[in-house]
Amino acid sequence: MSAIAGQRLESYVPRCRYLLLDEGQYGADVLNPLRNVVAALFRLETQRGLNDVRNVVDALIEWLKEEDQRSLRRAFAIWIKRLLRTQLPDADIDGINELHEVRSMLSENIKSWFDEYTDKGRQEGLQKGEALALQRLLSKRFGVIPSIITDQIATASVEQIEAWIDSAIDAHQLTDVFSNPPHTPP
Repeated sequence: MSAIAGQRLESYVPRCRYLLLDEGQYGADVLNPLRNVVAALFRLETQRGLNDVRNVVDALIEWLKEEDQRSLRRAFAIWIKRLLRTQLPDADIDGINELHEVRSMLSENIKSWFDEYTDKGRQEGLQKGEALALQRLLSKRFGVIPSIITDQIATASVEQIEAWIDSAIDAHQLTDVFSNPPHTPP
């Protein structure tokens, strides 16, 4: 391209100025206590759990109580639903369209969701711990474990892994551990 053509096109190059608002850079000292709707939005984006969401919702309900702010209340409710879907994929939140509905739902369900996910996390941790113990036992007794076996262990229930551990203690070879049906208590 010639220098003349470049000069002609230069006037079409966009020149945009912008102000970067990095919400992750604002600490709790700036965002807490909540002072305005922008701080609430930032807190929702950087929230540390469901209690944080509930605190922001309470503040938003107070600030946006006027009837002419109904569309903004609804927009925040939809935004919060999106956040909750990522944190609580199994929660029934489809019927929520207003902030007061979000507050009611959080108040009614926050403890049960926390307990449910804590229990699920404990169960997953137990399964992983049992799986590692079995893999260690097998590798000490039989050497390198084929990947097909480690994949099978990784997807097994805690009960199945415990049965394999019991079998591994007396097994003469690796295939003996996995050929026996699982032991079920009477």
